[in-house]
This record gives sequence, C-alpha cells and structure tokens, in this order.
Amino acid sequence: MRTLLIALACSLVLANPAMAQSDPRADASAHFERGTDLFNEGRYDAALAEFDRAYEIAPALPVLYNLARVHAELGHPVEAARAYQRYLTEGGDTLPAARRTEVEQALARQRDRIGHLRVEANVEGAIVSVDGNDVATTPLTAPIDLGSGSHAIGVRAPGYEGVTREISIAGTVEASLVVELRREIEARGTLHVTASLAGVTVRIDGREVGTTPLAATFPVPIGVHEVSGERPGYLADSRQVQVDEGADVDVALHVEPDPDAPPETMGELTLRVPDAPLVVRIDDEAMLGRELHLRIGVHRITVEVSERTPWTSEITIDRESPLRLAPPLAWLPDERAERIGASEGQRTAGIALVVSGLALLAVGVPLTLWNESEIAHTDAAIVQLNRDYAAMCMPIGPQCDALAAQGAALRSSADTENTLRWVSITTATLGAIAGATGLVLWMTAPSADAIDEAAHAALRVGPASVSVEGTF
Repeated sequence: MRTLLIALACSLVLANPAMAQSDPRADASAHFERGTDLFNEGRYDAALAEFDRAYEIAPALPVLYNLARVHAELGHPVEAARAYQRYLTEGGDTLPAARRTEVEQALARQRDRIGHLRVEANVEGAIVSVDGNDVATTPLTAPIDLGSGSHAIGVRAPGYEGVTREISIAGTVEASLVVELRREIEARGTLHVTASLAGVTVRIDGREVGTTPLAATFPVPIGVHEVSGERPGYLADSRQVQVDEGADVDVALHVEPDPDAPPETMGELTLRVPDAPLVVRIDDEAMLGRELHLRIGVHRITVEVSERTPWTSEITIDRESPLRLAPPLAWLPDERAERIGASEGQRTAGIALVVSGLALLAVGVPLTLWNESEIAHTDAAIVQLNRDYAAMCMPIGPQCDALAAQGAALRSSADTENTLRWVSITTATLGAIAGATGLVLWMTAPSADAIDEAAHAALRVGPASVSVEGTF
C-alpha cells in the first residue's frame, strides 16, 4: 500500500498545547493527520474529505500535495492536476529540487489523462453539467477538462428541453459537442431530492437519476411525479409529489433498515477503542458493542467513548473485506488537563525525591567513610592500649591509672563512633532509596504526547504480557 509523507507545515503545528481548543490550526492539524491515516488505510474518499477540510481551515503546501495524491488515487486527473499545479506555483523556489521534479512528473502523468471538451449550445446562459454536477454556462470561455473515459454531459436552460449526451474522451484529446435546445412544449418545475442516507439510488417516474447526495436538481413537467429511493439492505421509500409550474419542490426520502435483509447485503465492522464505556451511532442510530454487523455501503459513524471527545466520520462497509477501525480519539479538555497535571505532579515529586536523595547521599556517604576511618583508628588504639596495659600493669603500678583513664576515653569515643555509624549508614540508605524512587517517578511520568495517545490506545492483554497498542 502506498503511504503519504507526514510533513505538516509549521503553520499547522501548535506551539502551546493548552491553546489547542481555541486555535483553528489545531483542528486543521487533526484533519490532516486523520486524512493521512485514512489514505494509508486505502480509504481515499474519507481521506479526501479530511484534507479538504484541513485546507479550508488553514491552507498549506503539504495539504495541497496530499490532496493531489488522493485525487490521483481516486482517478480524478483534473482535480489532481490542479492541486499539483497549485502546489508548484505556491511552493515556488522554496521547493527542493527533488520534490519539484517528482511533482512535475506526477503532473505530466495526470495531464496525459485529461481530455478537453468544447460545448456549444444555441441558448446563451444554458447550464452545462458533467456527470450530474453543474460546471459551466454557455458560451464557454474555455474547454471543460475531463478525465479520460465516459461522461454524461447535460445542457439545460429555463424554458427549454434539457439534453443529455454520453461522450467518451481520451487523454490529451480536444473534442466538441454541439447541442441544440428546443423550447419546452409544456410547463415545468424542478425537483430537489435528498435522502436520510448516502448511496441511495434515486428514481423519478421509474427513471434512475443518480445516487445521494445529489448535487443537481431535475426539471420535470408539471403534475404528479413518483420519486423513489432504494439501497441494498434497506426498505425502499417512495413519494408522490405535485409539481406546479415554476415550482422548486424538495423531496426528502427516508429509507429504513430491512429487518429481513439477505446476508449478502451485510458486512462487518470491528472497532479498536479503549476499554471504557462506549456508544456507537451509525446513521444517528445508537448501537452497542465493538463488533458490529452493518449493511454494505456508506454510513455516517459517531464514536462516543467515556472521557473522550466524540469522533465522527464516514465509512464504507464492504461485504468481502471486514473493516477494522481505530478512531483517533482525544481527551475532553478537562480530562486532558487533569492527566497532564497529574503527570507534572508525579514528575515534580520525582525530581524532588532525586534531589533529596542526592543530598542525603552527599552527607551520608562521606560521613560513613570518615567515621569508618575513625572507628578503625580507635580500634587500633584500643588494641595497642590493651597490649601496653598487659605489659606495664602486671604487677599493678602507678602508671596503670593513666592507662585506665585513656581506655575509658577510647571506649567513650568508640560508643560515639558506633552511634554515628548507624546514623551515617541510615542517612546514605535513605538517600539511595529516595533517589531511586524519585528517578522511577521522574522517568515514568507520561509526556503530553503519551497522554494524548492513551486517549485512543487499546489495551491488549496477551498470554504473558500486557502492552498498549496505539491507534495508527
């Protein structure tokens, strides 16, 4: 699988995490990172939506580059070429030579897949659509760029019969389409159709007009029309609407899940989320569990995990390939602040213990070494005194009183040194324990990045280990 280079520009990087909730650049950065992960998972439609939003919030060269890559993977050579060209123009001399060469080559490949279509109509101001999307009005100032392949070209104007032509165009070829619109014989109105779900096939009077969401409106004769929508795994919805002359009628279709949907219309979704209270909303319907059976096609998903900010995205369920989804969850502001505060407190306590331990060691170790030297000196003096006493006081003479006094002084010194030994060794030991404990607290205090990663990390328990597995 191809991967995107994560090179988000400095304009998208937050210098102060505490301001992330109020700085729109943080939102742009989050959309950029989600888009990158979705691209690397091969979910190009969802990646495109994330990059579009990131660029809308904070335009940046890396986003343009990734937009071009996504359009190229989706087979949108026109959009890919525009993004690559804009990247080169805005990057200018700041682009490294190797990157400029790479993009110029990619741009050339995309341009080789673009054809050019000139559309002429006998009505000025006629609306020209490509594959159901309005793109221009007549007279055209320039040809319409189209990806090589087949396209449905529509031309319509108020008071005239709309015309649709299927054309096939090859890359680098310039073609022409001349359309003559005829005035309507009967009065008309317009239908605008929406549905409760994406991917619903819409029919007007039995004729398929596209799948939701529909960008175009549909001119129809005045009178009653039947508008229906269907999607695999759902019960079809059908409405009859009255269209008056010149009226613009909105039709909202609502398809309900089919309780008896056949197995081939179902797919699997596995959520990798933290072990915490969880609510999943699929197309606004609350569901429980991490292993879900869903109808194939596009769905809107919202994941709500305790203490985390709800995450919403669009997913596509495939019958053949179960979807494994690890949402990039983030802590709620108060929860994140509490965890960062606790981490900073642990780090501060660890540093304090390390400093205190070093201070105790600085006192205890030299004192122990000095005292042991004094003890050795006193012990040697006592041994020598005992020898002198044995030699000079047998029989007892007047000189023995001086030796006895000296012995008493040495015993007093020995008692003091033994007490000091206990104090010095205890001080050094406490210093070592405090320093070691502080070092552990200091080194194990989680960073802000680790805290943020823990918001969407899943705890995996193995036969002989426990480890934390990140989302991406």
